[in-house]
Amino acid sequence: MRINRLLRALAALSGLVAAVTVAVMAAGAAGSQTDPLVTLSYLESTYTDTLLSKADSVFQSRNKELEQALAEQVAAMKKEVSSQTVQTGSAAAFTAMTLHKGQTLTGAVGTEVLLRQGSAVCSAASAPGLVDVTGGGELQNGGALTANHLYLMTEDGRGVTASSDSVTVLVRGTCSLS
Repeated sequence: MRINRLLRALAALSGLVAAVTVAVMAAGAAGSQTDPLVTLSYLESTYTDTLLSKADSVFQSRNKELEQALAEQVAAMKKEVSSQTVQTGSAAAFTAMTLHKGQTLTGAVGTEVLLRQGSAVCSAASAPGLVDVTGGGELQNGGALTANHLYLMTEDGRGVTASSDSVTVLVRGTCSLS
């Protein structure tokens, strides 16, 4: 009986030691770097605020980069548009354009030009320059346009160069100014 009691006491003591050992190990691992203990108040106050401020700074820097890229693209598009061709209205309508001395209006095939005010000359690298639809002839490079005559561009690169300060022409078709 005494041995029984001793065995029971020894078993109880072993169980108590095992329970204390497990509790100490569990308490020692909680809150360490490998197994951090996180509370709800920490998440709601410190961590969330830190996370939001980092996200804001990333978004602000990215926004600045995008704004700068957009501004560069807008500037490039403005430059490209200023040097691009101009489509002047529908096929049935003429558009009035004003040229200053030395400016050249260059048109695509089928573009029509009618000189209304001032003086201008034909600008063409080869013959024929412009076809005078009203007079029924051709105008060669350097030839003066006649007021109120309709001229047709039969090849790309043909044009009209202003030889006076203010030249008004009516244009129907695709053209560009240089």
